[in-house]
This record gives sequence, C-alpha cells and structure tokens, in this order.
Amino acid sequence: MPTEMVPSLPPIPQAVMVDVGVVVTLVADVGVVVTLVADVGVVVIDAVRRRPLVGSYRHW
Repeated sequence: MPTEMVPSLPPIPQAVMVDVGVVVTLVADVGVVVTLVADVGVVVIDAVRRRPLVGSYRHW
C-alpha cells in the first residue's frame, strides 16, 4: 500500500499548474472586462459628445 501512495505525490504539481492556469484565465478575463469597460466608456463619451448636436437637429 505505501508503494501505491508514493506515485500519488507527483500529481500535486499538476494541480498547482491547473491553479496557475485558472489564475491566468481569471487575469485574462479581467483584462477582457477592463477592455470592454474601456470600449463602453469610449462609446458613452462619443454618444455624449454627439447627442447634443443630433438632439438639436432632431428638435428642430
């Protein structure tokens, strides 16, 4: 039995690698979210800058 328990130790680095992969994925997801937020911010800024002109034309 002890000889069977010894081979179970090597998978630990694999688990660590999986955790690192999860962290990298989370960081990548955060980067995507930040990019999306930045894109939304640009769209909102453009909309705010253009709305008064478009709105004035629409009211007329």
